[in-house]
Amino acid sequence: MASVFQELLWRYQMKFIVLFLLVMFTLTSCMNKNINDVQKERFLELMGNGYKFNGHIYSRSKGINTCVYHEEPNKNTKKAIESFYNLLHQEFKVFNPPQYKKSLEMCLSNTDLYINLMDYREMSAESLTIAASSVFARHNLVLNKQLKPSLGQVVLRSKKNIKIISFISIMQIIDEEKYEASYLVPTIIEELFQAIALGRDIDVRKKPMSKLHEDRIRFKTGLPYKFEKFERYNPVALCGFDIWYLILIYGDEERSLSYDDYIRKFLMNYSSIKERSLKIEKNPAYKDLFDPRCSGKNTGINTKIGIQ
Repeated sequence: MASVFQELLWRYQMKFIVLFLLVMFTLTSCMNKNINDVQKERFLELMGNGYKFNGHIYSRSKGINTCVYHEEPNKNTKKAIESFYNLLHQEFKVFNPPQYKKSLEMCLSNTDLYINLMDYREMSAESLTIAASSVFARHNLVLNKQLKPSLGQVVLRSKKNIKIISFISIMQIIDEEKYEASYLVPTIIEELFQAIALGRDIDVRKKPMSKLHEDRIRFKTGLPYKFEKFERYNPVALCGFDIWYLILIYGDEERSLSYDDYIRKFLMNYSSIKERSLKIEKNPAYKDLFDPRCSGKNTGINTKIGIQ
């Protein structure tokens, strides 16, 4: 009698275990499906708001040349530039290593991206406009507006040869090492990323999921910057979605697709893009380029930025 009872008990226990495993598998599958759906939705929203211009997604051609000129880069500025370009060169072969020149005239004539390094004491609307105008004049283009005295970029697309010329002015604060390392280095990465990806700033009132996202309401600009407050509500390095986009645009030889084609390409290759991005983000060589609060397992859904 006891053996019969034990056998029945064992059978019920096995049925319970099997049922429990089936329930857990179903819940996990549903959870993963929901997470994937949310990630896709949020990334497509980012594409539309940050990269879509006049119904198009623009990308650069193969063999992109960068010239860093004017001021000698200090160690923080050069580290930020070199780290970012190391990622681009290793993972996306279309980017050539940056060249450092003493003046604009020494930059190659086929330069695509100009990085003008300036002492922050020289930065003004007038000096910035003159610098940008000189760059565009090299390509027979005209800058018809005055620029704001800040870090920033101007992208001009020549209709004649469909060539994109970018100009970035980066201010260096040589006598305030801590200030520069904390605020300016993340900003340099942001401007470089925007120039490469051809994206624009997006004001957000919710947790940011990209370096394009900025919560400006709770971060008052001006000097001196309150970096602690900026860091609390904004990414201080790249997010997972930023690498997703670079993979989508520069991950293969396919270029200059329509906006709708890029959407279809993303949806068809979502899993491989996500997997490739995670490998890049986990690479120790790039650890300083990512904000862990919006990359890795936190990409696009579990971001911890903005928590009170």
